[in-house]
Order: sequence, then structure tokens, then C-alpha cells
Amino acid sequence: YALPFNTSLTSLGLREVGLTNNGLHCLADVLRDPLSPLRELNFKGNAFTMLGHLSSSIVMSQKLHQLELQNTMLTADVLRSSLHGVAFSGIRDLNLGFNPDIGNNGVVQMCEAILNTKREC
Repeated sequence: YALPFNTSLTSLGLREVGLTNNGLHCLADVLRDPLSPLRELNFKGNAFTMLGHLSSSIVMSQKLHQLELQNTMLTADVLRSSLHGVAFSGIRDLNLGFNPDIGNNGVVQMCEAILNTKREC
């Protein structure tokens, strides 16, 4: 049974709900829908090992402004592969805190991706 599409939901908080790669894949499909009004996503405290499908959907949506990925067990490798081709489209707020495996290398790679989109790091 599917819920009707809500065209007024602009913020979705999924903090510490046990979200995994499969759930991210479904949410990515929602972001790809041109009618999706989502502007803010909060994934704090969930453990996933990839962002690929989600990151390409963020680029396509152009509407998402805030993305919370705090304490999601992301690594520098996951961040690097997710940033490949991501133009940080409409993202204004990005929280990657409490992901110690991102480390210095991940931050450097993120800055390079931002600079490649003509924004300051």
C-alpha cells in the first residue's frame, strides 16, 4: 500500500532510524521526481556505505538545500566516489560531522570538488 505523494513536505528528518543503502536508494528516487518539494534531508546517525545513487539524485533535483550526514559512518573513499560528478547543485548546508573516517583526505577531495564548481573552499 503506497501513500499518496505529498507535494507539501519540504523537510524530512530520519535521524537514527536504521536507514541503510536500500532506504537511501528509495529516497534518491523521490528526489529525482520533478514534483518532489523536499528541500532538507537529515540522515544523522544512520550507517550506510555508499551515496552514489543519492548524490546523482541531488544533482538532478536542484531543489535540495540542506543535507545532514552527521555520524553516518562515511569514509573518504565513499565521499570521493559520491562527489564524482556532483556539482553541489543547490546544497547550501552540508553537515558531515562525526565521520572520523572522512579524515583530511576526504576534506581535501571535497574542497577540490567544490572548487571544480567555481565555489570557494
